[in-house]
Parts: sequence; structure tokens; C-alpha cells
Amino acid sequence: MANSPPWAPLTADQARLDDLAWLYADGAVSAREWMAARNPIESRICDIQRRLARATETSALEGLLGNVAVLRGQWTHSASTGATPSSALSLTTP
Repeated sequence: MANSPPWAPLTADQARLDDLAWLYADGAVSAREWMAARNPIESRICDIQRRLARATETSALEGLLGNVAVLRGQWTHSASTGATPSSALSLTTP
């Protein structure tokens, strides 16, 4: 992993979320199992995005600005987990 690019864990976790979505869609895992598996993966993704933003001196919002679909998805996810709008915004700031 020493020669891996810094975004490699992010790519791997995004692939895990895709795999998890397929497992749920195929009925291989229940909604409860899907949520239990999804939450730590999404938490790692947010952490990696923050660290990459800090390392590159960019904003974690950079990928969301002008991308309504991604922003809406993040906002909807935050609302579904019981987060408030202010806590949802804090997830995207470094």
C-alpha cells in the first residue's frame, strides 16, 4: 500500500458501497444489515475526503458545488440518519 495513491482507500470504499447496494438489491442482505454495513463505510469515505481536502488545500465542498445530484444525495442521506441540516453541513467541511 506504500505505493498506492492517496485516494485508493476512497475508491475501494466507494466500490464496497456499490457491492453492498447490489447485495441489497438482490435480497442477499436485509435493510438492517445494509445500513449496519453502510454507515462505517460512509464514515470512512467522509474522513478520507476531509484528509484529502486538507492535504490538497481544497474544500470538501468542491465535489458538491455545481453537482446538484451528489449534494441532494448527501443531504438526503444525512436526513435519513437523523442528522440536522447543520450537522449535515459539518460532514462536508474539513
